[in-house]
Amino acid sequence: MGDYLMLHPLAIEDAVQAHQRPKQECYGDVLAVAVKTLWFVEQAADVEPAR
Repeated sequence: MGDYLMLHPLAIEDAVQAHQRPKQECYGDVLAVAVKTLWFVEQAADVEPAR
């Protein structure tokens, strides 16, 4: 898939690594962003990080 989308190998590595720290990297004309996923807990009306 990475070859089809012409993604940089380091961007692919960041995408598949669990527990990646939030960051942004420029690879030529591509900006790759790694973020943490958040979930809304309706009962508590709170937001918490995904596990």
